[in-house]
Amino acid sequence: MKTLFLASAFVLVSFGILCAQDMQVSTSIAQALQRNFAGASQIRWEKTGPLYLAQFQYNNGFWLAYFDDQGTLAASGRKIDSIEQLPVAVKRGFTQLQQKQERKYGSFEVGAPYELVIENGTTQYFLPIENSHVAIMAISDASGNAQVRTKTERTGHTKPAADMVASTIRH
Repeated sequence: MKTLFLASAFVLVSFGILCAQDMQVSTSIAQALQRNFAGASQIRWEKTGPLYLAQFQYNNGFWLAYFDDQGTLAASGRKIDSIEQLPVAVKRGFTQLQQKQERKYGSFEVGAPYELVIENGTTQYFLPIENSHVAIMAISDASGNAQVRTKTERTGHTKPAADMVASTIRH
């Protein structure tokens, strides 16, 4: 269940619809971030359900991390610059999924992929793809087993990403 929640919360971040809030977190949570990501900068905190989400710069990249109330790291991930930087099996899985969806909906614009490692050590990859007909969040495990996580069909004009993500969270 926590994995499903984290995946849904991650969808929010990857579409960039969370508003930055200058919220304060407990000392134990702030210290946990610094312990796990020493040197993190430009930190923004959000409360996402039972977890706290930190979005920050680390090692010249955009990262995020989820912590519980006690400061235990539940998951962390990073934005990857391009699909070309994904592991070969993951890239292949996403490419095949994209081609299958393109046969139905036409060509897609591919967003930046994300890598997320959950507390049990499971690594998941997320890839947003969209066109004027549909917006899709694809998910893959490390073996390249890619599938559609969320799909929102668009009618008429482009549907805002916020609407698409909100419908995902309700499921």
